[in-house]
Amino acid sequence: FRRVLFRSVAGSSRAGWVALAIAAALGGAAASVRAHDGVRHSPLAPGIGAHALAVLDGAAVDDADLGRFSAGLLVRVACGRGSHRTVLVRGSGADAMRLGEVRAGDRVRVEGRLAPLRGSVDRRARLRHAVARLERARLLGLAPPGGIRAGVEALRARIIRGVTVLDPAHRGLLAGFLIGETRDVPPGVAADFRASGLSHLLAVSGANVAFVLAVVDPLLRRLGIGARTVAALLVVAAFAVMTRGEPSVLRASVLAAGSLLASAVGRPAGRLRLLAYAVTVLLIADPFLVGSVGFWLSVGASGGIVAWSASLARRLPGPAPVRAALAVSVAAQAGVTPVLVLVTGTVPLVAPFANLLVAPVAEALGTLGLVLAAAAGFIPVLGPVVGPFVGMSTAWVGGVARVAAAVPLTLGREAAVVVAAVVGLGVSVACRRGSRAVPRAPAG
Repeated sequence: FRRVLFRSVAGSSRAGWVALAIAAALGGAAASVRAHDGVRHSPLAPGIGAHALAVLDGAAVDDADLGRFSAGLLVRVACGRGSHRTVLVRGSGADAMRLGEVRAGDRVRVEGRLAPLRGSVDRRARLRHAVARLERARLLGLAPPGGIRAGVEALRARIIRGVTVLDPAHRGLLAGFLIGETRDVPPGVAADFRASGLSHLLAVSGANVAFVLAVVDPLLRRLGIGARTVAALLVVAAFAVMTRGEPSVLRASVLAAGSLLASAVGRPAGRLRLLAYAVTVLLIADPFLVGSVGFWLSVGASGGIVAWSASLARRLPGPAPVRAALAVSVAAQAGVTPVLVLVTGTVPLVAPFANLLVAPVAEALGTLGLVLAAAAGFIPVLGPVVGPFVGMSTAWVGGVARVAAAVPLTLGREAAVVVAAVVGLGVSVACRRGSRAVPRAPAG
C-alpha cells in the first residue's frame, strides 16, 4: 500500500489515486466523527446542563467582537487532564468594554454562567469548535501572549499603527487589504465591496501570501535551499497567525507550504494537484471547514484560476497584461459562482470588470503597502511619505467598489445556474480543444 500511495503522489498510477482517495475519505470520516464527539461529550457538559457558575482559564482564539452593547470572544479553555475546549464568552455593559480589549493569543481568566449554544445565532462559533456559551461573563485576568506569538502580535500592531497615517475613511480598508483587519470598515463600504464582487480584497487570500513571500524573497535568496524553505514556511505560518487563521488564509497557507515543500524536494507538482492536496489536508485536520462559506469561496476562486485562467488568457483579445488580468478575474468569478448562487442567490455581472480595474493597484498595495505600513509603524516620521501613495491607492479601490455596486447588473439564482453551466461547458470545451491543438515537436 505504501508503494501504491507513493506512486499516486508521483502521478504515475491510476490505482494509486483510487487508494489515495479511499484513504483520504476514511481519514476525513474518522476526523469528522472525532470532532463531533468532542463537541457532544465535553468535560463541560455537566456544567452546561446545570447553567453552572464557572471560572475558566484559557487563550483567546480570535480578537474580541465588540458590538454596541455586548462583546463576544472565543476562548480555548483548559478542562483538566490535558483536554481543552472552545467556549463563546459573552459580556455586556462595562464587562463588554473590558472583553473588547482582548486580542487573539491573550491569556485570560473569565467568570460567568455556562449555557448551551443558541442554534443559528452561534453558527459561526459552532464551526470554530465552540461547545458552550459563557454568559454574563466578567474578565478577571488578562495577560499578553509570550514567545514567538508575542513577536508576531507586535509586528501586527506596528502595521496597524502605520495604517493610522490615513484618514479614517481609508484606514479600515487598508488594514483589511493587508492583514484582514476589517473591524473599522464602515458597513456601507463593506456592502459596496460585496455588491461589486470585490469582497475578496477584504479577506486575506493566496494573493496576500504570495505578496508576503515576494517581499521576503530578496532576503531568502541568500540562504541555501533547505534553510530558505524552512524560513519561507515560518514566514507563511507567522502571516497566518497574524491574519487570524481565517479559512481563506488556511487554504492559501497550506497551498503555499505544499508548493514550497514540493520545490524543495525537487518534485514540483501541478497547481490543481496541490490545491486538491491542500483541501484534503485541511478538511481532515478540521472537518468543520466544510460548513464555512469563506472556505468554499476561496477554494472555488483558486480552482477556477488554476483550471481556466491560462487558457482564457490565450483566447481573449488585447494586450497580454490586460488579457491575463481579465482571464484571472473571469476564471475566479466562474469558480465562486456556484457558491454565490447557493448562498446569496445572485451573481454580480460587473465583478470581472471591477476586478480588472483594481487588480494592478491591489497588487501594489499588497507588496509596497505592506512594507510602507510596517516602516511607518516602526518609524513614525515616514507617515507623511507613506500617506499619499497608500491613500490614493485605497481611494481608487474604494471608488471602483462604490461605482460598480451602483451598477444594477446581477443575475438571479435560476439565470445564474443556466449561465454558469453554459459558460463552464464552453470554457471546458475550448480549453480541451486548445490542448489538443498544441503542435508537437517533430521526432528526431
